Amino acid sequence: MWSNLVDKAWLFGGQLASTLPFETVNNVWRFERTVDGDEWTNIVDLGVNTTIERPFQGAGCSVPDLQKGFYLGGVNSGHDDAHSAQVLHWLYIFDMETETLKTLPVPEFVPVVNQSLVFVDTGTRSGALVVLGGMIERNSVLSLTPSTSVFIFDIQSETWLEQETTGQDGGVAEDNSLYIAPSTDVPRARMSACAAVGSAQDKTSHNILFIGGQNATHALGDAWILSLPSYVFLSHYPAVIRDMSANQTEFPQGTLVQSPL
Repeated sequence: MWSNLVDKAWLFGGQLASTLPFETVNNVWRFERTVDGDEWTNIVDLGVNTTIERPFQGAGCSVPDLQKGFYLGGVNSGHDDAHSAQVLHWLYIFDMETETLKTLPVPEFVPVVNQSLVFVDTGTRSGALVVLGGMIERNSVLSLTPSTSVFIFDIQSETWLEQETTGQDGGVAEDNSLYIAPSTDVPRARMSACAAVGSAQDKTSHNILFIGGQNATHALGDAWILSLPSYVFLSHYPAVIRDMSANQTEFPQGTLVQSPL
């Protein structure tokens, strides 16, 4: 869901219930508060530069300052034997002013399933999207993405790059003082994690909180901070690993209330 943080929100994609007829239309629903009450409107005409897939299990974010919404990857909503799910290597860009949608192809090295996506205001004209975790698809095989890299989409130039990361140890010493030490540690590979970003007032540095998620066998309860532009991970909360049958922190969602970090 995208929002202009004023009076409108747009619902995009999502998985259809198996009891409903199969639908591939990439529709958008607008929610709007008016003097006559709350209204839902199906936006039928999304422009010419779009696709017919209806994605879910991707990642989205809103950028109200740019009047844009973004959704990366996912799989289409195939839910029966006649319509099998397919991984989608697309970036969907929604214009909140014109209510049109365009799609851009995404390189194979970019995670497109159950990844985390945040917008970073770099102080440039449009800023950037940062992708953490999730799964990539190569030769029709999905695999978890190591946290030794994150992936950057420059909004103005519409280009992708892969950025290597490093790690630092951090924690509380016996005297309750904070410490930071060099380390090769980065978060273990995961999908369906929570990510939120806080930026310095001058937009020259940013901290991305990266929390929870799961791998193939365990739910993860640790928390990390990825510092930009150094791209260094700092362990922020000790690793908590639970068997998938126990209480989990998969598919977490969060909002950063106090932005400056």
